[in-house]
Amino acid sequence: MGCLNIKQSVSDVSPKFHIEKMDSIHGTETYFYRDHFRVYYVTRGYITVSSDRGESMRLGCGDICILPPDVKHTIRANTSSAELYVFTFSIDFVEHILQHQAGSGGMLSSLFNSGMPTVIAPVPAEMQIHLQNLMEFMRYEYEQGIGDSELALRNCLATVFCVFLELLRAKNDIPSLPDKSSIVYAIDFVKSNYEKEISAEDMAKMICMSKKEFLLRFKAFSGRSFHDFLNKTRVEKAIEIYRINKGKISFSELSWLCGYENYVTFYRNFIKYTGISPSEFDN
Repeated sequence: MGCLNIKQSVSDVSPKFHIEKMDSIHGTETYFYRDHFRVYYVTRGYITVSSDRGESMRLGCGDICILPPDVKHTIRANTSSAELYVFTFSIDFVEHILQHQAGSGGMLSSLFNSGMPTVIAPVPAEMQIHLQNLMEFMRYEYEQGIGDSELALRNCLATVFCVFLELLRAKNDIPSLPDKSSIVYAIDFVKSNYEKEISAEDMAKMICMSKKEFLLRFKAFSGRSFHDFLNKTRVEKAIEIYRINKGKISFSELSWLCGYENYVTFYRNFIKYTGISPSEFDN
């Protein structure tokens, strides 16, 4: 009889995180993680997760099971076509995320501090598609294991946790109440990722708000529209990098390095936020 065997980490991103997609699962296998949480997300078929504490959880398509550290458990596929994503992480890998989502009413901290297995089900069909896309993105970044993959993993994991929170709120009939901490997270994200393509739609999804609500809350908190804040941050970063590397890099090069697709847009925004052109600044 075959067994479910999770292969060893093939990524240099971090020994504190691992993700894999499993299919064609047969048999039973026992797992024990002293310092890591383990999450099962079923995308096809049925599996049973049983802990040494007596809990037995049958998971179907779209169901999620979160196991805390120090829980010895077995996993068994109930159907030959079972398919699932499995990821593990240490608490210090997600500590920054927990701090930024501290305004979640304590639900996220409670989830990871309960010491008990948690099942989130049922997951709405439209949310299943969103979660599966997130899992695929994390798996891709994990397997690449290069550059800023760890940052991308953390950001994606933050979005996954947002989804978990929304599902838990719905399960417990608790209204969603996004607050300042979510906007602070968005501001920090922009400052750390200004060179990347960032849209209001993506940021809203990341912190579990509608685009309209996100834009309103962002302006109310920061005093600027999201796009205004993003462009101002990019210009400020370009000036900062230019001053450090004066004579070694031009503003036309910096415009691309700071997230602008063309120099004309950068030039206009530079004048808007500084009152002078890049060439005047250079002189």
